[in-house]
Amino acid sequence: MAKTRKAAGGVPASWKKRPQKKSSIDSIIIGITVAAFGVTLLVVAVVLIFLKLESPFGSKKRLTADLMTTSEETGGFRWRGSSELSKALAKKDWVAAVRILEAEYRKHGTSADIRHDLGQAHLNAALEILGRDAKASALLKKASLHLQRAASLLVTDKRLSLRVAQAEASLGVREYETGLKSAGTARVERALRKAGTDPFVNYLRGYIYYLEGRYRKAEPYLKRAVFAKEADIRRAAQGMLSEIKTDLAEEKTFNVEETSRFVLKYQGPVRPDLASKVLSALERSEASVATIVGRAPQRKVVVILYTGASYKSAREIPDWSSASFDGRIRLSEGDINSSSFERTVRHEYTHAATFDYLGRSPPAWLDEGAAQCVAEGVSPPLERLRSEIGARWYSLSRLNGSFSRYSRADADRAYAISYAAVGYLIRRYGSGIVQSLLEEMKHSRSLDAALRIRTGLSLNDLDRETQRWVGFSGQ
Repeated sequence: MAKTRKAAGGVPASWKKRPQKKSSIDSIIIGITVAAFGVTLLVVAVVLIFLKLESPFGSKKRLTADLMTTSEETGGFRWRGSSELSKALAKKDWVAAVRILEAEYRKHGTSADIRHDLGQAHLNAALEILGRDAKASALLKKASLHLQRAASLLVTDKRLSLRVAQAEASLGVREYETGLKSAGTARVERALRKAGTDPFVNYLRGYIYYLEGRYRKAEPYLKRAVFAKEADIRRAAQGMLSEIKTDLAEEKTFNVEETSRFVLKYQGPVRPDLASKVLSALERSEASVATIVGRAPQRKVVVILYTGASYKSAREIPDWSSASFDGRIRLSEGDINSSSFERTVRHEYTHAATFDYLGRSPPAWLDEGAAQCVAEGVSPPLERLRSEIGARWYSLSRLNGSFSRYSRADADRAYAISYAAVGYLIRRYGSGIVQSLLEEMKHSRSLDAALRIRTGLSLNDLDRETQRWVGFSGQ
């Protein structure tokens, strides 16, 4: 999100600070019931991550879907052929149950009971993995293999086949959010073909379109999701539909200019000069963004340009913001002729690139710090940063969520610390360090783990070293 402030020398400068859209990841939880012929329960949780829709974003309410499981009941299992199996079922040790039942299935492949139980055990093994909030590629691969086996064994069981499809869709969203966007989307599509009008699977398909800013595509799926029995799914879908309705109504009369990389929508009469200026600034940003993030976005980026006061009135953002990213880049026409406009564009385009790279936004300090390095340069002005930080330091672990909740002074501090931290990393480890961290996170590692792998530093270590580098002397 960009903020307007006075830069050194008294020159007005727009600094981007992106509010993360209010509708996803802080966290909303969505549950779906799963029965395993008799009593296997599956809960699907949608986490509303940090008032960012923020989910990847931040000041709007944004939603992310995670699959979790409740304790699976053993009552749905039919075949009790050994005490070893009974113990595995009692402990809900699904891996052991799969091993035992696979052996029995090889001996008694015609037994409908063993076939059913083996399929259910594979389903539960997959759900257990997904219930850990697992995003490591090896674990997701195991979940995928369990679900493939479950699907082949449970073809004639309509209820459990639907549960398999729901779990497949949840796995697809997991893959999408770990950067495997094409594979994850394709998995959700396959699940949708099996699940038909099932509200939960439709919700997840609409959710991915929503993340990408493809609102018209998202709409029909989310409309099916509002008929879900689960209140959390209904509320999540209704929240996104409400936001989509507002945006689409607002944009109905907008002009549209499209290139191979961008879709620009703007209010008022056709203005080829205006469109050209914005699109040219975006295209000029690509090289500098790629230097820090590793690549420009791989999909078309939607850019909304507002005239007059409509930007502030249409967005739930703080007064100090002059631009934002919430899956779409949102700009104000009033900034186009300012000296800071190019920096504003580079800043917001960096957010689009990090989101596209990961399928979600990284923690705010890394996202905002990288955006400032692209927009302002990789050598932060330390004297200015010391002035903005003042006598109080916000730890990097605190700067995970959207800065839109802060007052202007606190936002200045948060942005300055973020800029300093990423600037320090680039100074010490080179311009490729941001991309390296994103790549580690893409493989389902936390940012703290990614830091340790790529730099040997913990988050606390980076905090201390950045403070020393900046010359911070407060507390």
